[in-house]
Amino acid sequence: MDMNYVRRKSKRKTSSVTYSYHLRVEVFYAIINLQLSKLNNHFNEVNTDLLLGMASLSPGNSFTNYDKDKIMKLATHYPNEFTDSMLEDLSFELDIYIDYVRGAGNEFSNLKRLGDI
Repeated sequence: MDMNYVRRKSKRKTSSVTYSYHLRVEVFYAIINLQLSKLNNHFNEVNTDLLLGMASLSPGNSFTNYDKDKIMKLATHYPNEFTDSMLEDLSFELDIYIDYVRGAGNEFSNLKRLGDI
């Protein structure tokens, strides 16, 4: 993998690019960018916010994915369910919730799904 990669177009020209670099940067990153652009075209901003908000509620690994801002943004997409005062209350309650869950010891540390709560 540390050998120099030879491009097909110019076999005479030596390259300082290794096979490892070629596979990692030129191939792998191009594929990742293609997949990301397809996902971005498939999901609009609201759908993305909903997915990120739901992922923030995952109890796995002692709530390592918890992100209060994403959950609050999720709640703003439901204006019929949350008034402005309810959003303020939710913000305060989320702070209390995560402090309690993380400080409760082992009761919540082995949870895998939201339904396990």
